[in-house]
Amino acid sequence: MKQFTFSIVLILVCKCLSAQIILTKSFNEPIPGDVNLTAECDSTFAIPKTTGLNQLWDFSSLKLKSSSILTTYSLASAATPSANFPGATLVAKTGTSFFFYSNASSSQFEWLGWDWGYYVNLTNSLISQTWPFSYGDNYSDSYSGFTSAIPAESLTGTETLLGSGAGTIVLPGGIIYNGVLQVLSRRTETFASTQGPTAVQSYTATTYSYYHSSNKFPVLRIQYLLQIFGNSTPSPGYSIQLNKSVLTGISEGSWQNNLSLFPNPAGEQVSLYLTNAAHEPVNVEIHNVMGNIVKTLILGTTVNIEETISLRDVPSGIYVVKIFIGKRSFTHKLVKD
Repeated sequence: MKQFTFSIVLILVCKCLSAQIILTKSFNEPIPGDVNLTAECDSTFAIPKTTGLNQLWDFSSLKLKSSSILTTYSLASAATPSANFPGATLVAKTGTSFFFYSNASSSQFEWLGWDWGYYVNLTNSLISQTWPFSYGDNYSDSYSGFTSAIPAESLTGTETLLGSGAGTIVLPGGIIYNGVLQVLSRRTETFASTQGPTAVQSYTATTYSYYHSSNKFPVLRIQYLLQIFGNSTPSPGYSIQLNKSVLTGISEGSWQNNLSLFPNPAGEQVSLYLTNAAHEPVNVEIHNVMGNIVKTLILGTTVNIEETISLRDVPSGIYVVKIFIGKRSFTHKLVKD
């Protein structure tokens, strides 16, 4: 197993120290059965990226898109591509892509590669997180490997992680979290052919993740991506992902057709309220963490939909509720006690 030593910058402060959170293996490291559901957002204003202590990050004006990103975590052995990643103990599935990790160490979380139609095997793995981790901590790691693409490619990369900020974050709907940790990640990687000359592809990703003690995963994640293919003009992009658990149990107002789903966690039933002004057909699917449908409902096309969904025949656990409104779909995480 790859070993890694990181440096700790000791910063003495008299204010906010007690409010700062520390990321730990026991609380923040993903385990089989975990689900991370995020809503994609957009912004028409300058995104705050200030660092340091006593920050106020105001994201209250973010606009929710209709798309969501669902990531589920399972034992690596449960995924077909696991044979290409010896030593992997955990797999994260996002869409049709699989990301393989090792969580065997008590002090670090190790990334071994991924499969998205062809696989990328990190023969020199990336330490993607060290434990514990808090404001002022930092580390850098390099990684390398190869792909199964045709022609085959080599991969080299580096990542630097910094506990860059601490303060208060304001999210849409007037949600305020104090004692938030901002983690800044900068990753660069380069792909090059191993079988003759080809255009080199390089990627640079700068990511701001905001953690709160109420959630294992970041409550907000912002990533800036720069892609360069050979001598072509650099292609920039960005993504904003809001953890949907911060919206749990509250009405989402005009964000999603005046939709609310509560209580959450739920007992033997959960209530769905939806304003369907366009009289579009509304259907609901409840999926378990393996992606299997455990319940379906057809709710019709009425304007005001109020539905009590029985969960008596649904075992306790974590589920994903997919709500289809016409050609659009919305996704919510649901916990059944």
